[in-house]
Amino acid sequence: MRRGGGILLGLLVATTPALAAPKPVARPVPAVAAPAQPDQALRRRVATCIAASATPPLYAWLDTLPGSEQDGPLATRFSLAACMDKAPGAWGRFGARDAEFRMLVTEALVARRLAGLPAASPVKPGNARWYDAKLAALPSGATVDRDALALDDFGTCVAESDWAASVALLRSPSGSPAEKAAVATLTPKLAPCTALQVAMDRSTLRLIVASGVYRLAVAPAMGGVAG
Repeated sequence: MRRGGGILLGLLVATTPALAAPKPVARPVPAVAAPAQPDQALRRRVATCIAASATPPLYAWLDTLPGSEQDGPLATRFSLAACMDKAPGAWGRFGARDAEFRMLVTEALVARRLAGLPAASPVKPGNARWYDAKLAALPSGATVDRDALALDDFGTCVAESDWAASVALLRSPSGSPAEKAAVATLTPKLAPCTALQVAMDRSTLRLIVASGVYRLAVAPAMGGVAG
């Protein structure tokens, strides 16, 4: 399986045994903090609204490189504006180029398709990632949110490592014994999947896993890029 490297991971679940502190990695790695914005509920409300009226332009947007020049313009072609209007205070707080918002949209799309997810991952682990060709085609100096891509890759790796536990996590009610069991199963699978330093709680773990499940099962079914 691709990826690997060290991780300093704080998974804040009292009932899950703490991860052993890994040895320091030889190269610096970026730190990605858990989403902790007070407006996450507002973002989630807009994301859920968008997922409820999903259209081909929405899936096309999720297939663009986050933070790239193609990322923002596609947002005018799906229901972002209409859903922002339905959430007072949303305008000016975040937008289509917000990495966490993209993850909330994928989580909402996956939530609408949980019952129909396959018993096994429809995409086998491999070396090619959905964004590799897109990155190679970028002109010199083009902008892209590489931390967002790394988190996307992280989620894909976790879902590939244990599809059943990943789906079980997303199907489980928050705070339930089923959620705790899924988290305990997935915890040992996290460190081998990323070189990022990630501090997260269960809500963030759900976001990351949902992004992987989206990429492996939902995107291909909707004509998007898998892997």
